[in-house]
Amino acid sequence: MLKISNSLRHLVERMAECTERDNTAHKRLNEAVRFVVSQVEAVESLSGADDPLMVERAVARLRTLTEAATEKVEKAGRDAEKSFDAALREKVGLTPGPFGPEIRARLYDMKPADRMATIQGLIEAKDGSSLHAVLSAPAVLTGLSGEEAAKFRRQFYEVAAPELVKARSAYEELHDHAEAIVKAASRASLEYGSPRRLAKLEAADAAIKEAQGVAGE
Repeated sequence: MLKISNSLRHLVERMAECTERDNTAHKRLNEAVRFVVSQVEAVESLSGADDPLMVERAVARLRTLTEAATEKVEKAGRDAEKSFDAALREKVGLTPGPFGPEIRARLYDMKPADRMATIQGLIEAKDGSSLHAVLSAPAVLTGLSGEEAAKFRRQFYEVAAPELVKARSAYEELHDHAEAIVKAASRASLEYGSPRRLAKLEAADAAIKEAQGVAGE
């Protein structure tokens, strides 16, 4: 049996380097992946066992745990993304203003270079309500592509809320490590055993017990 847990432990150590001690979201991710890794190690410790059924049952449990951990990590990522997005919008004032239609109409009529320069000026002025009119509208109303709007939004966040942007980047890096760990653990559960093999072993075990029961009558 390969020692996949060795590489997982290395990822856990790298993850720890990105973790902020007092950050609850960081702690939860760490706890989830450390538990999964400990279960991989538990399965690997059975590699020399003489009871293949016991090993397969342990692998099946690991498979269930990694599926649950994968869902937990994915949900944590989605929730964090929504939370950071809401916090950034509130922090920078990226909210509707009174002149949205007029601003969009003015920008739409500009030449591309003038449009870009105007938006750049709004970013430097940290004019959140005017930028909301531009960045939250479809391209047909502004002349901006979705990619351009996303780029300007990121730039505005970096200018107006650098600390929040830094916190989001730190969480995303941590989350990437957590995803890599649970995916590797999931692969381990497939390499170390299979549902089909477990079913065969359980059927054989049941047959043996039944035969023993009949013999004892």
